[in-house]
Amino acid sequence: MAITMDYSQAAEGNGDIQDGVYECVINRFGFDNYKDREFIKFDLIVRNDVPQKYQNKHIFDNFYPKKDTGKYAMGYIYMIGVKAAMQDGKKYADTAAMLADFTGHAVKVTVKNEEYNGKTYLHIKKWEPTAFPQIQHRWKDSKDESSSNSNPSFGTQAQASQANTADSFANNGQPIDVSNDDLPF
Repeated sequence: MAITMDYSQAAEGNGDIQDGVYECVINRFGFDNYKDREFIKFDLIVRNDVPQKYQNKHIFDNFYPKKDTGKYAMGYIYMIGVKAAMQDGKKYADTAAMLADFTGHAVKVTVKNEEYNGKTYLHIKKWEPTAFPQIQHRWKDSKDESSSNSNPSFGTQAQASQANTADSFANNGQPIDVSNDDLPF
């Protein structure tokens, strides 16, 4: 089989995403829990229908409620909704239903690697409207590689097979233990 060197596909270092601006599609927003503290987990995928590095890589970030009130700063979630072109005035049964509706929307994010307790974590520093509103992203493991999935349902992972429909953000309120061996990078 012939192969051609392709600099545009070269991985950087160990595959960690560098600081920068990326066009993404929202894979899912959902609730998670760590040490009995609930938070909202953001899972974005760097779009593969836009020429950029790190296509199909996930960008994870967390949004915690205020310590003094225990409530989320909903203005921040609404700001993301504006940037993701969500429908203004749409009513939802609860926050979980609203978060589910973000799935499949495109955004542009600025990310920065920051050190905390001796480890480096990627954080979303800025949300913007996408410069490419026509989403042609192809989900990595979809059964039909020829079709794009611009609005996957929240109850299943966008790129998962139909047999695996478990909500990976839910753990019955129990903490989730993740070791370095569990991470793909």
